[in-house]
Amino acid sequence: DLKEFSEAVAQLKTKTLKCSICLNLTEEGVCSICSDPQRDHGVITVVESVLDILSLETGNIYNGVYHVLHGRIDPLNNVGPEDIFIDKLVKRVETLLKPVQALKSSPSYAKATEGKSVKKFSGVNDKSVEYKSTVKLNEIILAMNPDMEGEATAMYIRNRIKELTNSPSFAKASHFAEASRDKSEGKRNGLKITRLGYGLPMGASLEYADYMTLKKSLENRSNF
Repeated sequence: DLKEFSEAVAQLKTKTLKCSICLNLTEEGVCSICSDPQRDHGVITVVESVLDILSLETGNIYNGVYHVLHGRIDPLNNVGPEDIFIDKLVKRVETLLKPVQALKSSPSYAKATEGKSVKKFSGVNDKSVEYKSTVKLNEIILAMNPDMEGEATAMYIRNRIKELTNSPSFAKASHFAEASRDKSEGKRNGLKITRLGYGLPMGASLEYADYMTLKKSLENRSNF
């Protein structure tokens, strides 16, 4: 029995992969959420762990996609930004935003996209989600736990994305230039960054929050 159990655990480890897009756990290259065309791929919620996804998926209160950090910045335990998947997130944001400006500057853009879809430039396998040419990344929701480490992680991510979207190459992109004139929604060059709102008490864990608390936190999220 012990041998069978050990073999089952070993098999589970070999079969469990990280999604090549969001780093959720999956048995395939791309998880079921990232490969679902019915999800809103223009909204990415950044969470600390896979268990946070399970909490948000309960009750169908959220229809966007995710990015799993697999940790948070915690200097006291020697966990820095380079030890979790923040660089992967920044690269994902850059990859989702840059193709739009690259496509729009192409002479063959109109002809190539007329009545068609264009694949997301993610470098993943054939199960990549297809996006219509009009779809772009609109919002990043920072859903770290409301404690010191969570706040530090959220602030670091916000600053990294702000640095990216304020760069000259993005500022010159036509759809960013147009969006950047509207500051009323707290957008940074067309990309909105928000933090979960009131409902989650300081020091609470997203993993253990109840349905109504999570629902209110999503509804009351604020610019960050």
